[in-house]
Amino acid sequence: MTVCLPDALREVVAAPLPGQDLTGTLVTAGQSHTVVLLPGAAAVRIARTPAAAAELPRRTALLERLAWAGPPFDAPVPQGGVTAFAGRTAVALP
Repeated sequence: MTVCLPDALREVVAAPLPGQDLTGTLVTAGQSHTVVLLPGAAAVRIARTPAAAAELPRRTALLERLAWAGPPFDAPVPQGGVTAFAGRTAVALP
């Protein structure tokens, strides 16, 4: 299900993307993460559980290493690393 960005998530999304216009964002929730899509800018993954929050830094580091290795496909490079804000853990991806 996709919905508009709730006020409770605005500050969490703005933390890894300071100054980014949040107009037109879409939100979808999975089992482990809420994903906020900022069309043309980024997708912000927000951990929904403590286990997902604990894994987010490791998974982010794996994406960085994958992109550095230069695979023959585009690998998303996290924008600014993992951010903890308002009790939530998030990362922005292009």
